[in-house]
Amino acid sequence: MWPLVAAIAFLMVALSSG
Repeated sequence: MWPLVAAIAFLMVALSSG
């Protein structure tokens, strides 16, 4: 589960940064 959470968090940050 953690790898998925880390991937989602990374995507959120990446999308937020633009």
